[in-house]
Amino acid sequence: MSEKIFTATDIETMVEGVIAEHDHGVSVESVKPFEDYFTVKLNNDVSLSTLNAIARKVGNKFISVGSEDDMLTLFFKPGQSEDSDFDDDDDVDDQELHDDNPNVIPENMRHTNRFPDAKEIVIPGTELRVSNTEQNEQIMAWMKETGHTPIVFIRLDDGVHVEVSDLFDRRLKAVLAEGKAIGADARHYTFENGGSDIWPIGGDICVRAICDETGRSDMYGMSFFV
Repeated sequence: MSEKIFTATDIETMVEGVIAEHDHGVSVESVKPFEDYFTVKLNNDVSLSTLNAIARKVGNKFISVGSEDDMLTLFFKPGQSEDSDFDDDDDVDDQELHDDNPNVIPENMRHTNRFPDAKEIVIPGTELRVSNTEQNEQIMAWMKETGHTPIVFIRLDDGVHVEVSDLFDRRLKAVLAEGKAIGADARHYTFENGGSDIWPIGGDICVRAICDETGRSDMYGMSFFV
């Protein structure tokens, strides 16, 4: 059976259908194809459960999520994951993920399989909720103080939880020092401004990079390159 060929219209219809069921007030601003990949821009942030639903709908559970021009950007190749590849908890929403223990990073956000020394830390002084901008500043200040770059972070009831790993830090420093890296999509990237433009977005610490093959500039989670 031949592989299904998706068009930009197919992707827009699928993503808009999911958003209509989960996040009112969010819309698809654009869909741009490149070879077998698509970049989808949304006019607002969406919840984790919505991202999971989009991933299931387009058939790729490893969507790259970034931010560009104050919009949420999704980058993926559709049809890469079978329905059986998704865990049972891929569809539950943020609150349900924390019902059993509201102060633990969900298992599907952990990276101990890739970084065996990874551990979870709560950033001191983040118990009180603040704006996203202030929270990002707290995370960046903590990174500067400790020298750690979180693999992932999440806001829970008792503060901002981060997953850190010395192995991840060493690999990341080596990648940034090189100024170039191969992304999870097997393409070559060059970091803008030597990789100094980093900022928390969603649940990742992101860096701006240019794809050498396409010339496309975007923000990518650090784990996309490490």
